[in-house]
Amino acid sequence: IMKYYYISDLHFGHEHIISLCNRPYSTTEEMNKSTIRICNETVQKDDVLVILGDVANYYYNAVKDLKSISCKKILITGNHDRHWLKDREFRHCFVDIVENEIIYDGKYKIFLSHYPMAEWDGFYKGIYHFYGHIHNSPNAAAAVMTLYEKAVNVGIDVIQKPRTAEELIRNRKAEFDKGSQLTIQQLLKTINDPLG
Repeated sequence: IMKYYYISDLHFGHEHIISLCNRPYSTTEEMNKSTIRICNETVQKDDVLVILGDVANYYYNAVKDLKSISCKKILITGNHDRHWLKDREFRHCFVDIVENEIIYDGKYKIFLSHYPMAEWDGFYKGIYHFYGHIHNSPNAAAAVMTLYEKAVNVGIDVIQKPRTAEELIRNRKAEFDKGSQLTIQQLLKTINDPLG
């Protein structure tokens, strides 16, 4: 049975992301190889990897890296992908490329977007929202998103490897039930002082 896996913000070739997100690598080459290995160990050839944006840095051609990930891939475009969408070879690495999308994955209905949204399509109908963009930052938008049980950050800096909807939703529910959401006072502080 084919499965869907989700991840965001791979940032192939992006040196600054290593220190910015505290990634455990000393070079982008090490980071790229590790990311490819993790994806191939997790996602089988017949499965689909949904990448929710920011595949690579603007100046780094990730086509070789994308081809090294051996499953089918779908791209939900992010801000770092705009430049690469003009590249035919890059586009051909994906079976589909969309800006955002509502999909059915088993019993779950999910709104996919690179960007976190405070109110997404299907918000009042119990639809989940998978997003990336904010990495593992605890501030501003990340703090707001803790208020929503059905909002799931699928950034690689948060989930470490591609995961299924079932796993992501189960983990998010446990986190939410544990009281991961901020108080209004804490939330206001992060919004007023976004750098902490």
